[in-house]
Amino acid sequence: MTKKPKLLVITHVLPFPLSAGQNLRVHYSLLAAKEDFDITILTFAKSENVDDVRRKLQTYCNIAIVLKSAYNVNNKIDKVINKISAKIYSDLTGLKESNYYISKKEFTLNRIKSALKGEHFDLVLFEYWHAWHLASYFKEQGSRTICDTNNILWQTYKVQYDKNYPSFIKKYHFNNYKSIEEKVWSKFDAIIAINREEESYIIRNVNVNTKVFHIAMGIDISKWKYQDKKNAELAIAYYGGLGTKHNVESAKMIFSDVLPSLRADYPNLKYYIIGSNPPDSLIKLTESDKNAIVTGFVADLNETFHNTMIVLIPWVGTYGFRSRIIEVMASGTLVICSKDAISGMELEVDKGLMIASTPAEFINKTLQVLKEGEASIQGKFAREQVENKFTFENTYVKGFKEIQKWIVK
Repeated sequence: MTKKPKLLVITHVLPFPLSAGQNLRVHYSLLAAKEDFDITILTFAKSENVDDVRRKLQTYCNIAIVLKSAYNVNNKIDKVINKISAKIYSDLTGLKESNYYISKKEFTLNRIKSALKGEHFDLVLFEYWHAWHLASYFKEQGSRTICDTNNILWQTYKVQYDKNYPSFIKKYHFNNYKSIEEKVWSKFDAIIAINREEESYIIRNVNVNTKVFHIAMGIDISKWKYQDKKNAELAIAYYGGLGTKHNVESAKMIFSDVLPSLRADYPNLKYYIIGSNPPDSLIKLTESDKNAIVTGFVADLNETFHNTMIVLIPWVGTYGFRSRIIEVMASGTLVICSKDAISGMELEVDKGLMIASTPAEFINKTLQVLKEGEASIQGKFAREQVENKFTFENTYVKGFKEIQKWIVK
């Protein structure tokens, strides 16, 4: 039996719980890598959670190393000092507070050396670029290094940055963050891009010796049951985590600017707002409408999607990968979304997916589907796209087999 290459995964994101995209990304990456690598995971947790985290990680790896968090501590004075230090660091550099605690507290070189005790690895995978300062050390030890960007973070930063900052400070912070992120890509031997647009951008901005892989966010297709829309109720939905302002505003836009026009033709049309952590403002907005239902977190989305004819997903920004779109389509449900929402995702338009930019376009596309009875055929196209392109096997497994070949050749 051929000996598997040894892979060290350095991650501040755990492969659980499976309710957030970043956790799912790590979960599927580890499951795929396990087929071709002997895996050691290096992470951290609060002191009282170390044993539990280590136990849960055992299903993903050969060895789990869980450090006691140096930032998220129980001592109140140390906790305050850490928070203040992170805030000062962020204000001075434009980097996030997460950059501070990951690179300056949790994954310092001394802590890493002590934890690994001189163990050698063929490949070191960094989840996100925050701990890039360690790449040179592992290269000196003869390891190859690879970073899964999870997405180009400065593009997220650009959309989500705190608007209360004066513009000149905001501009300095953003430009500095963007510059640092793009420079550190070349510190790694390889980069994993999450969509084709980001892959092209990264290739243009790294040195010629840096290898770039593309691994989209696939899903376990067996968990998403296809069901024809013939018996679905007259309902549309919005789907997305409601803990972020961006998604809340999208859900509100559909309620205020799209739904009234749809109900001129379909008075009893239901509107489901699906997503965890809905704010009080959203609940208050919809509470007088008995056919507008804020579901909150839904453990099993299959039934909810099966009872929905169309899911609307407005989105601004061409970064990352909307795995929620793939999940909806896997259930056999048509998605109407912005062009931004599918940037770089290699999805075919008008095959279970339609494009709309303005409220008027969302209204017209939705009415077209409802009036012409297209929900069933479009739902079938949607499922077929996912089966052909976005299964676990066609994304993560395929990607990590390519990485394994790159390591052993």
